[in-house]
Amino acid sequence: MTKLYLDWNIITNLRQPENLVTEEDIFTFDTLKRIINSSSQNLLIPYSNAHLNDLLKSYNKGERLRVEESLNFISELTQNVSLIQYWNEETAKWHYRDPKEYFQDILENGDGVDASSLEAILEPLKEYGLGNLFDIFKTFQHNIDFTQLDNYNSTLSLLFRKSRSDNSMYAVMEDFISLFNDLKTNPTVYNELRALFRNAIPIDGGIHNSDNVIEMLDKTMSKTMLNKSFTEFYDENNKSKALNNNDYSKLTGIFMQLDFVGYSSDKLTDKNQYDNLFNDALHCFYAAHCDYFITSDKKMYKKTKAVFQSENIVTEVMKPREFIDFILEA
Repeated sequence: MTKLYLDWNIITNLRQPENLVTEEDIFTFDTLKRIINSSSQNLLIPYSNAHLNDLLKSYNKGERLRVEESLNFISELTQNVSLIQYWNEETAKWHYRDPKEYFQDILENGDGVDASSLEAILEPLKEYGLGNLFDIFKTFQHNIDFTQLDNYNSTLSLLFRKSRSDNSMYAVMEDFISLFNDLKTNPTVYNELRALFRNAIPIDGGIHNSDNVIEMLDKTMSKTMLNKSFTEFYDENNKSKALNNNDYSKLTGIFMQLDFVGYSSDKLTDKNQYDNLFNDALHCFYAAHCDYFITSDKKMYKKTKAVFQSENIVTEVMKPREFIDFILEA
C-alpha cells in the first residue's frame, strides 16, 4: 500500500478545480485526480490535524458551508484514514476517525495545551500539586541591561515588558510566553526578528542552489559572528521538547529554523500568520510518515526537501507534475 500525503493546496485544488486559472493547472489536477481514483485500492491518503487547522481559518471567518463541503471531501478522499500526533504520545497514530467529528472536537476542546500565559500553562498542573512549579525562578535575577538593549534595537526592547519592572527569571519566562503569543497574532514581530537575525547572520546566497542545504548552512553559519553551525544553533535552542515524540520536535523545529535563518522564508502578513508557518511544519512532520508528499507551494517544497535530506527521511517530495510524470513513467 502506497502512502500519499497531500498538502492543503493540493486538496483544495482537487476539490475545486473550477478555481484553477491556467490550462496547464487544469490539466495537471484533472490528471492527478484520475490517477488517485484509478489507484484508490493501492493508495492510503491520510488527513491530519494540520489539514483541519487550515480549515479553522475558514470557519473563523464564518465560511461554514465551505468548511462542511471540505470536510465531506476529506472524508471521501481519505476514507476517514487519519494520521494524528496526540498530546503526550510517543508516535503519530494511524487510525480511522471521521474528520467532521474530529473538527468538532477541536472547536469544542482545542487542539493542545493552552499556552496563552504562564498561569494557563500551570493551571492543569494544580490538581497534581504542581501549580507553584516555577515559583523558584522568582528568586533568580536576570540582570538584563535594558539601556544597552534599547540602543541596539528598538524591536528587541519591546520584548521584555514584565522583566523591565521585575528583575526575575520568572518575569523573563512570562515575557517569552508573551513573545510567542505576539508572534502568533502580529506578523510584524516575526518579520522584524527574522530580519534582525538575517542582517547580523547573513547566509550564503548560493544556499538556494545547494544540493545539501543544512550541510552548507553548518559550514557557513559557523564562520559568522554566531560562531555556531545551523545544527548547533538548533540543538542549543531546542533542549526542551514540545511532545514525547522526538521526531515531532526535531522535524518541526528544523523546518521553522530554516525559515527563520532565511532559507525559502515566508513573509508573514495579516493573512499569512505565524500559525500558518507552523502548520506547514506540521505538514512536513506528517509527510515524513508517507512514501510521497505532494505540494504546490515552492517554499514548502524546498524547506521540506532540506529537512528530509538532513534527517535521512526517504519520503519523496514532489510537485503535482513531478508526481504525475513519475507515475506515468513507472
